[in-house]
Amino acid sequence: MAWLLISKRSRRRAVAWTLGGIAISVATLVPGSLAVAPGPAAWTAAGFISFVLCVSRGLKRLRADEMVFEGRRPLRSASGRTVTEPPATFRRIERTLMHTSQARAR
Repeated sequence: MAWLLISKRSRRRAVAWTLGGIAISVATLVPGSLAVAPGPAAWTAAGFISFVLCVSRGLKRLRADEMVFEGRRPLRSASGRTVTEPPATFRRIERTLMHTSQARAR
């Protein structure tokens, strides 16, 4: 629901920055693919850097980090303290790494 708290103007600007980044990226990657060496590396780097900068600015306007990372409620233990527990995927990865390291040690 945090999406509704962002003004229409900010959303329009965010979309404009994101589409602008994609357009600049395409506009620099096409000549880069047609250029003769060492030109393609410079065109490709310029396109990628402009894409990252423009899209990150658009996502900042949408406050995407806040929506993704700060939207979760903290876990509470029985005593009322906040519990920081990693997501299940991290626990699964940790268990897998522990099993493989134990298998290598044998």
